[in-house]
Amino acid sequence: MNAQLAMLAGVTLMTSTQVTHAQEPTAVAVQYGDRIALQLTTTDPTFGDGSHYQMFGFAGAAGDSVSVSLVSADLDAYLILADTQGQEVQRDDDSGGRCNAHVATVLPDSGTYIIYAAAATAGEWGDVTLSLDRGLLPAPSMDACRGFISPNGILALEDSVVGALTQDDPFLGDSTYYEVWMLSGTAGKTFTVDLTSEQFDAVLLLLRGLGTVVAVDDDGGGGCNSRIVYQDVHGAPLRLVARTRGNWQMGDFMLRLSDGAQAQEASSCEGRSAGRPPERR
Repeated sequence: MNAQLAMLAGVTLMTSTQVTHAQEPTAVAVQYGDRIALQLTTTDPTFGDGSHYQMFGFAGAAGDSVSVSLVSADLDAYLILADTQGQEVQRDDDSGGRCNAHVATVLPDSGTYIIYAAAATAGEWGDVTLSLDRGLLPAPSMDACRGFISPNGILALEDSVVGALTQDDPFLGDSTYYEVWMLSGTAGKTFTVDLTSEQFDAVLLLLRGLGTVVAVDDDGGGGCNSRIVYQDVHGAPLRLVARTRGNWQMGDFMLRLSDGAQAQEASSCEGRSAGRPPERR
């Protein structure tokens, strides 16, 4: 992650705990003992890698032991603790258990410290809870993450992606390759997702947040293709998992997100050959 911490010089603190979405580097004032429920959104500022963040500042004294946690059921949380001179003190991705972030450290100097509450990758957004405490405390426990974390990209309505599943993609415990895509602009809408391939048996999973499966389809797109039709009444972050059904299958695919409902096709796939396990490197 490209933190771009140099921009911290000259940062100002807000006295209100209300989060703003201005693009200027402005930090919300917090203090020890605070628990802040907030939402990272696609209008928040971003790091160089496209991941969104919000900033919080607190007064610390040299020798203070502090613990900062960022937990979420919607996104892979990421924390950066820095001073106002732009010097990083500590950062963390998953020390908070699964997809949560946790920093516990002793402050080196007295002054104002800045917390970056962020998503780990571009396109992620959703509800998070930020905690700031005195002491070197253990990370809170939360098991919402199921492993479908880093998205390959973002799909908006009427977008199409031509890609390929290869042995460079991650694979599940059942030996099926997959890619993950965040959906954008679907809140309040009914949409259709199609995954088509002439080389592998396509499967689609739709997740709310990090781990709640809300829809699955194997052959609803005709033949060995998949189609999911879904009405997004919750407006929560949605992840789309495009995967194979057969073990170690690979090949080209087209993924499309369309506005409106298209009928699923009653069909069956005759089956496609399994692939070979990747060679050890």
